[in-house]
Amino acid sequence: MLFRNLGMLVGAAFVLAACTPPARTLVTVAEPGQLAAETKTEVKSDRKATEPKNVILTREDITDRAYKAIADIKVVVRRLFLPDPDPTQAEADLMLKTTAAALGADAVVLVRYGSSGITLTTWGTLESQGRAVYFTE
Repeated sequence: MLFRNLGMLVGAAFVLAACTPPARTLVTVAEPGQLAAETKTEVKSDRKATEPKNVILTREDITDRAYKAIADIKVVVRRLFLPDPDPTQAEADLMLKTTAAALGADAVVLVRYGSSGITLTTWGTLESQGRAVYFTE
């Protein structure tokens, strides 16, 4: 009797774990220039975290201020289920800023966006990536 109840409990735990929805947003952080590499080095920053609202986001490079790169960031916002809203650039921007701020960045430069259609596991995605930097002056 005890083993049967234990088996039912374990089975229920597996069912509940399978029902946990996957994350809508995936974030990858890599050393500058290593975002596409097969193996990524964990990025650690000794800089103090900044406020996401203060992080500058730009599609261009910043040429009027000296900076150093901290990491490359890639964000994928997914539409997991048909009734979910489509991924937006605002969601991707918020995740880029939040991730960069946690690394102590002042800006995310060279931001790029791309989308893909329906895949095996999603109803569409929006990808964005950029380079988190801090100003040296």
